[in-house]
Amino acid sequence: MSYIKKHWNGEYSLAVSFWVNLVLLGFVLRLIDVLIAQSSFQTDPVSQARVWIGYAFISLVVIYPWQVIGVWRSAENHIERTKKKGWATAAKVMLSLGVLSTFSNVSQSWPTYQSMYDLAFVKSEYSEYKIELVGDGTIIHFSGGLGFGVAADVKEMIEDNPNVEGIILDSIGGRIIEGRKLSQIVLDNNLDTYSIEGCYSACGTVFVSGKERYLARGANLGFHQYNAGEFEGSIPIDMATEQEFDLAIYRQKGISESFLKRLFRTDKDDMWYPTIPELMEASVVHGVVEPSTLNPVVYTSAGESDLAKVVDEIPGFSAMKKYEPELYGKLIDEMKRSFDSGASIIEVQQKLGEYVQTVSVGALPKTSDEAILHFTRETVGVLKRLRDARPLNCMKYLLPEKFGALEITKYLSQEEMTPMLEALGSVITDRYELKSKPVIDHQAAQRLMDLVVQNLGDQVELLGANGLSNSEDYRDSCNAYIRFYEIILQQEDAVAANGLRFAFSP
Repeated sequence: MSYIKKHWNGEYSLAVSFWVNLVLLGFVLRLIDVLIAQSSFQTDPVSQARVWIGYAFISLVVIYPWQVIGVWRSAENHIERTKKKGWATAAKVMLSLGVLSTFSNVSQSWPTYQSMYDLAFVKSEYSEYKIELVGDGTIIHFSGGLGFGVAADVKEMIEDNPNVEGIILDSIGGRIIEGRKLSQIVLDNNLDTYSIEGCYSACGTVFVSGKERYLARGANLGFHQYNAGEFEGSIPIDMATEQEFDLAIYRQKGISESFLKRLFRTDKDDMWYPTIPELMEASVVHGVVEPSTLNPVVYTSAGESDLAKVVDEIPGFSAMKKYEPELYGKLIDEMKRSFDSGASIIEVQQKLGEYVQTVSVGALPKTSDEAILHFTRETVGVLKRLRDARPLNCMKYLLPEKFGALEITKYLSQEEMTPMLEALGSVITDRYELKSKPVIDHQAAQRLMDLVVQNLGDQVELLGANGLSNSEDYRDSCNAYIRFYEIILQQEDAVAANGLRFAFSP
């Protein structure tokens, strides 16, 4: 303590204060700083970030002021003691320049300090997650972000429950390091992997590590280039090297090279959602299962009369009850079985959609001009709202067999869905109440289709929705479908209705 006090009071010679306590000690502090910065932040990033921040605080806020003030006072004492200003003045000038340089360096490095502080002490978007046992206790359900600590928590749960055979991964992704740790746990324990809500970014490496891999109906996998996140600009991490490291895991699991070439092609701020056929063909996914087989939903008891009342209140289904009573009865029975078995909302909606499609396929080509035009306009409106919320949603709505079923009530309110369902009700009603059944003029319809193709130009290829890799692609494909309908709707009503009957015909 006496040494620290003597330097602080400027009692040491200027040579000792400047060359030992400022220059030599500064060199040692800098060397320690470099060693901390170059240490691996992959073992325990949070603790290491705290060490780095703590060291920066001590060196800049405590030690550096002690060095500067001690040297300055030593210079003053040197002048008073020797009556000479030359060396003391030079020391003060160099000290002043050093202080200015330090302030400049701290200012330039402030984003690094801020990112490291956030990593050390601030909860990130990935820090919220939940881990629980589901079903008969053989499956872990992980949901949330891949924040630091996830892998340790999952490992502990497996150790406490040795009968665990699989893990459900519902994650937006998160820390690459944590995803890699969790991937190794899945590999070490030979677990099957599943996803009900979706598994994105760093979560993909965990998913593909599974022995058997299954997507629940409606779930997607999402891939993009890795993002250094908080490390970016502060710690030298080569993202290309990190990606290659994880590609080795994909190759170990037998994923096709053609798929791997696209894996990290999409920008880090975007996402590629491979289609179900693409995932199956590349051996990323072994099958698609119903969500209720993994984690059944518990509903309050409901009788058939209760279900019928709810369904009757949905526009379109009351018309089904009136004109397709047998089909309507099957629908109610199916709904009752779905709820009793713990079917998820997306499964229930899928069942409803199948019945709606059955009725629509038969009704649309035989309904009135007014009804089919109204239905198509409402369809266009729905597509636009889904596209604006999230381009992928539009593709899931249009092509569920490729992109997975859409839980549409997550994205459209009852008020937004009612006009579409009312239009469907009109389609069904008019199909049965029209005295004169419309007949499709196939030649006129074909001429209209030729006109549509001509007007679409290069957009025609987007109607197949093949090779899409990012949000812009999904938006463009959705827009192509919207444009297809809009070109038809621009024609005279009779011409447009005839063309739509042709387009909607099985």
